[in-house]
Amino acid sequence: MGNAVGVEVLNLIRVKDRVARGLAMGVSSHGLGTARIILDDELAGAVSGLAMALNGVFTSLVLPYLINVLK
Repeated sequence: MGNAVGVEVLNLIRVKDRVARGLAMGVSSHGLGTARIILDDELAGAVSGLAMALNGVFTSLVLPYLINVLK
């Protein structure tokens, strides 16, 4: 979904900041969203890739802790 409508949604809600656009696409729509946003703006694409990677690292570190806490 992010690849298909992500950029249009960001335009609709008037997100203009390049970093914010990249962050939103990287965290919400991962690889395909990153590939899509990099076509529009290289900085947004770089931020999108970084956001995707940091989201993966954060999830892999925090999720095991949350699973143990919620048992």
